[in-house]
Amino acid sequence: MLSRSDLLTLLTINFIVVTKGAERISEVSARFTLDAMPGKQMAIDADLNAGLINQAQAQTRRKDVASEADFYGAMDGASKFVRGDAIAGMMILAINLIGGVCIGIFKYNLSADAAFQQYVLMTIGDGLVAQIPSLLLSTAAAIIVTRVSDNGDIAHDVRNQLLASPSVLYTATGIMFVLAVVPGMPHLPFLLFSALLGFTGWRMSKRPQAAEAEEKSLETLTRTITETSEQQVSWELFR
Repeated sequence: MLSRSDLLTLLTINFIVVTKGAERISEVSARFTLDAMPGKQMAIDADLNAGLINQAQAQTRRKDVASEADFYGAMDGASKFVRGDAIAGMMILAINLIGGVCIGIFKYNLSADAAFQQYVLMTIGDGLVAQIPSLLLSTAAAIIVTRVSDNGDIAHDVRNQLLASPSVLYTATGIMFVLAVVPGMPHLPFLLFSALLGFTGWRMSKRPQAAEAEEKSLETLTRTITETSEQQVSWELFR
């Protein structure tokens, strides 16, 4: 079962690690993006004057630069919202704990020990329910802010990075299997996830071998065609 240490761990990871890190990254990204805007605009104007791009392409690039600046500025504000959400979650947790103990003592005539034990358990459950979505929100904001600007969408980038190496999937498979054998954990879901990740990693490990085999066959075919062409040219010279 999840205990107080698990809740404190989630609170620490959410507020200190993820939220504070994402806030700092968003501030730096917004500042550097805004500082780089004049240089990007001048580069677009220089390309337009040199004839490397036309007017429509210049307008498109200017819109992209403005959209990038607006995005990082908005994410700077959104990081403040995520940080406020984490702080509000901790405040609500403390209010529930203090208020619950007071209600148990003064309204239900419980002893301080019994009220503390009962309402701390209820507060931990409520805190876990509230902190897990908050942690996911903070992590999603951090992923979006730390993404490098390119032409691909974020879903494609995440899929390529997660599936780039089968060792990542094999590591996740091992972690899921260890969690599956831990007493008190739901064994079947973790075993299913472990099997799914292991199968995906095995399929990903087969792709480079298939690509190498295809490349070798293509090289062999090219070499054969080249040798055949050279032989035909040699026969033509003898004629």
